[in-house]
Amino acid sequence: MLRAAALLMVAVLGVSACNSEPSAQRVANDLINTLAESEEERVCMLGKVKAYSQDELEKIGDEAANGDVAAKAAANAELDKFQAELESCKE
Repeated sequence: MLRAAALLMVAVLGVSACNSEPSAQRVANDLINTLAESEEERVCMLGKVKAYSQDELEKIGDEAANGDVAAKAAANAELDKFQAELESCKE
């Protein structure tokens, strides 16, 4: 489930990177508030997202959606890291 949520989040971040509203951070927070299975998990995940700057989130989304092969590979590596961080909230 977290992989799907992370992928959805990055896809939405890619779209939001092109438009100023809503911010990538806001989209991520909204998705977590919707998908978290407990309050502890929600708080933990929100903390993980907060550790990323707005620019970092937008860069991941933009490169995943619009980058060249190398940029997409780097964005996928960041996505894997992000997913692992979110999954650590389930432990």
